[in-house]
Amino acid sequence: MAQQENNKRISAIVPAYNEAGRIEQVLSVLISYPDFDEVIVIDDGSNDDTSDIAARFGAQIARNHENIGKGRSIDRGIAMAKGDIIFCSDADIIGLTHSMIDEILLPVKEGRVDMFIGMQDRTIYSRRPILLFTPLLGGQRAFTRELWGRIPPEFKERFRIETALNFYAIHTGKSFRCKAFSGLRQIIKEKKYGALEGFLRRLGMFSDIIAANWLLHMQPFSPLRLWRRLVRSFFVRRDNITEGK
Repeated sequence: MAQQENNKRISAIVPAYNEAGRIEQVLSVLISYPDFDEVIVIDDGSNDDTSDIAARFGAQIARNHENIGKGRSIDRGIAMAKGDIIFCSDADIIGLTHSMIDEILLPVKEGRVDMFIGMQDRTIYSRRPILLFTPLLGGQRAFTRELWGRIPPEFKERFRIETALNFYAIHTGKSFRCKAFSGLRQIIKEKKYGALEGFLRRLGMFSDIIAANWLLHMQPFSPLRLWRRLVRSFFVRRDNITEGK
């Protein structure tokens, strides 16, 4: 098992849109992490210096000519990547450490799960029962390339992708684990873009999440299929939420 684990290559992918003022902090952690074979930044049509800053850190850069969204940007990064395991990080995350990355990667490297999600340090995540019903949308996650390959293209759109990763890990693979990490946080959209634009972006994100959940759980619809999927999702979450922060 140790030899098999050591042979697995790991690629870090960071989708970024206008993150020139924030991406330095996360790249300083990712670039210095010794087990990453590469760090790839997908500049999703930024009109600031995001790409220039990422290049100064030594990351590989790919630029989208237009803003195509998180899901498709990650897909482009994975197409470039050589890793068997993918570590995705948001560009505006604060507080990520090497020890957190170790903990997120280890269960995937050992083949125990298809994915591990690093959740932010939020009050709502401090109560384990709430996590059973809360969307698990952490941008810091490690997953296998095989899991990504099982997701249909229509779910690799914008913010549908995290919901789809959760669903396909539960229902087609070895499932996932998750943990809320103390000190891990993210700049909210309203602070980044202003109150109105931030609210509209958040609304769009929730619209993507709702649409993805509907399509994944309800189509094709049958009451029995829906019940089975919901029950399985509940018990997998109950068993796979890692205690503590």
